[in-house]
Amino acid sequence: MPLRVLPIVEGHGEDGAIRPLLQRIWYEHLGGEGIDVLKPFRKPHGKLLQEDGLKQAVDAAKIRLDSLPPNDFHKLVLILIDSEGKCPAKLAPQLLHWAKEVRSDADFVCVMPHPMFEV
Repeated sequence: MPLRVLPIVEGHGEDGAIRPLLQRIWYEHLGGEGIDVLKPFRKPHGKLLQEDGLKQAVDAAKIRLDSLPPNDFHKLVLILIDSEGKCPAKLAPQLLHWAKEVRSDADFVCVMPHPMFEV
């Protein structure tokens, strides 16, 4: 099944790099049949680490995904935030918990590169 992804990112580096990265992973490594990576929803790092800020971003991302014409794509919200020295094993589950609290009707993945994604 084709995949439609709406990434939530924190900066310009992720904004420009995420589409080709996901396409390469999807086609070359996973053998996917189709992927549509939407323009990322960008919000400052500090806001995404706060419950209210993350929930607002997740809700806006899901609304945007749902506003597109219906088709056979599986929809996914990707939360991509640099760990900035924090422990991803502790922080990522918390972010997923907040995301699911506000939008239990969505599929989420949280990726926290350690060190930063752009490095």
